[in-house]
Amino acid sequence: GTGIEGNRDLKPEKSTDVQIGAEYRATAVRCTVEGFYSHKSDMIDWVTYYDDSQQTDGIFHSVNFQSNNLGYEIDARLLPRELWGKDCPLTKLAAQYNYISEDSKYDVQVISSKYAMDYLRHKLIVSADLNPWRQLCLGINWRWHDRIGSNNAPYALLDGKLSWDSQSYTLYVSATNILSKRYYDYSTIRQPGFCIMAGMKWRW
Repeated sequence: GTGIEGNRDLKPEKSTDVQIGAEYRATAVRCTVEGFYSHKSDMIDWVTYYDDSQQTDGIFHSVNFQSNNLGYEIDARLLPRELWGKDCPLTKLAAQYNYISEDSKYDVQVISSKYAMDYLRHKLIVSADLNPWRQLCLGINWRWHDRIGSNNAPYALLDGKLSWDSQSYTLYVSATNILSKRYYDYSTIRQPGFCIMAGMKWRW
C-alpha cells in the first residue's frame, strides 16, 4: 500500500477566525444565519506531490500549507405546536444548510491530499419530529452531502427513529441509510448500507 513519511521541519498550526451572525424569533419560528472567515497558516496535511523533475515517489508526506476558508450556515425551524397547540402531531420541522469555500496553497505540486483538498462544500439536512399518539414519537432525517473533488459524488441519505417515551423508560428502533444507498466518502471509503438498531433506556 501507499506509505507515509513524517517531517521534522513542520511548524505549529496557526489560525485567525472571524464570525458574525444574526437570529430571528417569532411565534413558532426560529432562524439563525452565521457567516465566517478563517485564515489558517502552517496547517498540516498528508500529500503526494511532484518533485522538481516532475516525478513522484507515491508516498504521503506531511507538509505545512496555508488556507483561507469562507462559509456560512443557515438554520431554520418551525414549531407547529406553538401555533396549533399540543394536539398537533408535527412537533418540529427543521432545515440546515452549510457552505464552505476553501482556497489552499502548498509549497509543492500536490497530486493528492488526505484532508484539505476533499472538504465538504455543501451540506443540507431536513428533519421532522412527530408525536402522533400519546408517547409515540417519530423522527425523520434527510441529509445531502457534496464533497469537493472530481471523484467525490454527491449523495443523499434517509434516517429515522421510532420511540415510545414514558416517564421512566424509552423503547426505540432506529434505522440509518433506510434506502440502502451505496455511497463512498473521500471517493474510496465505502460506507455502510441499511442498518437497524433497537434498544431500551431506563431513567432512575
